[in-house]
Amino acid sequence: MGSLQSARFSAVPFVLAALVAGCGGGGSSGGSGNPPPVPKPQGLPSVAPATVKITALASPAVVSVAETGYAGAFTVNAQPCAGIASITAGSAGAFTITGLAPGSCAITFTDTFAQSVAVPVSVTTSSVTAK
Repeated sequence: MGSLQSARFSAVPFVLAALVAGCGGGGSSGGSGNPPPVPKPQGLPSVAPATVKITALASPAVVSVAETGYAGAFTVNAQPCAGIASITAGSAGAFTITGLAPGSCAITFTDTFAQSVAVPVSVTTSSVTAK
């Protein structure tokens, strides 16, 4: 019986060694599963033109939003312009602003790094009265 007990205890280091080897931390089989960090842009977002003046409801304005070193999308906050102007996204940072009613407001564009730029919007209409 003594030799059986020593055989059981001598196998323990080999089992532990096999478990430790099988639980290797990463190796070269594909990485840790975390995405690479996204580099921060090299500047702040900008909008062109810097202000939007709509003088006829049927004549929308197009603005372009860009940021050096940033290729992501911009979120748009047009809530302050509710009832005054609407906005639709185009391609490559282009947005169309359409006047709805006279008034002034600002639309804010924000990148994924919480950097933002606002464009003031002014909508005016002139009515002509016939005599």
